[in-house]
Amino acid sequence: LYTVKLYNSKRLLDADFKGPQIENALLIPLGETKRYQTIQNNVNYVVEEQNYAVFPQKSGTLKITSPIFSALVYDINPQRVKAQDK
Repeated sequence: LYTVKLYNSKRLLDADFKGPQIENALLIPLGETKRYQTIQNNVNYVVEEQNYAVFPQKSGTLKITSPIFSALVYDINPQRVKAQDK
C-alpha cells in the first residue's frame, strides 16, 4: 500500500496534482480520495488522502517518483507554490 496525504491551510487557485509513479509496477487507486479536517500545532488543515495498491511487475527495488502538487496561494501577495516529497 502507498498513501498520499496533502495538508492544506491556505486558499488555493489553479491547483494541479500529478500522482505518484512507479517504474515496473501497477499503481491502482483504492476508492475515492478522502477529504477531512484536522488540527496540528493549532493550525486547521484540510487533508486530502488517497490510498494506492502497488503491484510489482518485476523483482527488485521499486523506484517511486513522488507526487507533485502546485497551486496559486490566494493571499495578499499571491504566489505559485510547488510541493513534492523526497
